[in-house]
Amino acid sequence: RNQKVTVLIIVINNQGGGIFDFLTISQCPYVFEQYFTMPHDYDFKGACESFKIPYEKASEKETFVKHYEAAINQQKTILIEVFTDRQENLKLRKKMKKQILKVLQKDI
Repeated sequence: RNQKVTVLIIVINNQGGGIFDFLTISQCPYVFEQYFTMPHDYDFKGACESFKIPYEKASEKETFVKHYEAAINQQKTILIEVFTDRQENLKLRKKMKKQILKVLQKDI
């Protein structure tokens, strides 16, 4: 906060363990949910208050865009925490991967 540099921090919060959904072990829910996902209900608001960093929460695209555009236009340091659904995020990433591979195969 003492620096004269503007920083825009975007945190993706899927309530824990979303990155592990890409591992093969995710196909074994009885092990996966207990040992890999580690669900939580934490957010970054308290940390931002401790460090006096402006904080905004976004659960919808429109809310994120509003906070993001305001931060860019005002050139202010801020942390925007984006809450996502872990399963929806996984579906979206898999869909994007398929589309990317399809495009890449056209170029080969």
